[in-house]
Amino acid sequence: MQPAEFTEAYMRFTSFLYENRIWYGGAGALILLIVGLWATRRP
Repeated sequence: MQPAEFTEAYMRFTSFLYENRIWYGGAGALILLIVGLWATRRP
């Protein structure tokens, strides 16, 4: 694999993550919220 191809693939991957950051952030916040509620309700 050539360095140029790797750079192009990396840029495409990072742009994909950047475009979907809202979904990942929302999912992470939801998981933290559920874990926090579960931890506080434990006896």
